Amino acid sequence: MFQILCWGMRNMKRYQLLPITSPSVEFEIGGAVVQSPIIKNTKKNPNFSQALLFLDTVSSSPCHESSAIIGRYCEILIVYCSDL
Repeated sequence: MFQILCWGMRNMKRYQLLPITSPSVEFEIGGAVVQSPIIKNTKKNPNFSQALLFLDTVSSSPCHESSAIIGRYCEILIVYCSDL
């Protein structure tokens, strides 16, 4: 079981000359997929309405291992724990 904490999206660049105003994030780990809620308007509120996502899949990593992904536009913390 993975817990994914995704705060929000900031400073989105244009895509094919159009502004990105309603993004979401999709995670795939071990063939399982989970998608964040869509942010309605990043200019008014760049945070996700539901920051904590759960992904139920098998991992060969030990329990309680975490990885922080800090990208250009988003900050994400992924924690694996088989005890959840």
